[in-house]
Amino acid sequence: MTVPLTDVPPELQSHTADPRPQHIAESSLTTPFGIFSLLLDLTEPGRTLLNTQSAFVYYNPTPPTRGAVVLSDGLPADGDHRRCHPRWLRSWLTGDEQDDALLLGIGFNRMRKTYLERTRTPTAHSPATLAGYLSRMDTVRLEGFQIVHEALAEQVESALTRREMTLVRNALVAGDDTALGVCTDFTHSPLDGGRTCSQNFLSCLDCSNARALPRHLPMQLAVLDALRGLRAALTAHRWALEYAGRVAQIEDMLSAYEPAQVRAAREKISGDERRLALRLLDGVFDTP
Repeated sequence: MTVPLTDVPPELQSHTADPRPQHIAESSLTTPFGIFSLLLDLTEPGRTLLNTQSAFVYYNPTPPTRGAVVLSDGLPADGDHRRCHPRWLRSWLTGDEQDDALLLGIGFNRMRKTYLERTRTPTAHSPATLAGYLSRMDTVRLEGFQIVHEALAEQVESALTRREMTLVRNALVAGDDTALGVCTDFTHSPLDGGRTCSQNFLSCLDCSNARALPRHLPMQLAVLDALRGLRAALTAHRWALEYAGRVAQIEDMLSAYEPAQVRAAREKISGDERRLALRLLDGVFDTP
């Protein structure tokens, strides 16, 4: 991977001042640069023999042609290191099948992926490539699931707590119709410090001026369906932060009705209402 040669992870850094001269400390085997320099020195004879400018050479017990030099330049490919590993690691093999399999399974590719998993930073590739690698790592997937689960639970709980729209079943309410209900005082919005409302229609769910009547049920269902339709197009984290709470608020209001009432209202949803719900979510009618 591409990293600064003098960059040492915090866990490997000494917490005490190094008494050695700087030029010695920087070339020490406790630094990446020191190790790099040592490897260059050790492989210099091999580079001379191969007449190559590659930084490293390695022992290859299976040269491409009979009689060829058993040194190759560069770093071993996956197939090469699998053949060489038993020889390289012979001193550390214990005979324990599980331990030996673990040691022999460590390669440059695995080390690189471990680095990516720990840093979550693109290294010599694009963010999209990094995302692809991370999506195939069990540890990352489980961690991501837990993060999204916690965010989802937090947003849903918060949304249900702050919902102020009142459900009115058997009374007339004066005011102006909005998508999800009736606004009893558009010019004095609690969400705008008593000024004229500048919120989008979903904010009615959080407003004490809003009233929901049974006649709004079809439109509420249309909006709910439109919100659920967004789920597949969004990342799980964005869904949790922006829309999961709104869905929970509408579902909470719908739970006050009998299932038969909800089914009857769903049958009344018109094509215009579904199109309007989609336009509302696109922000077409939001206050600039």
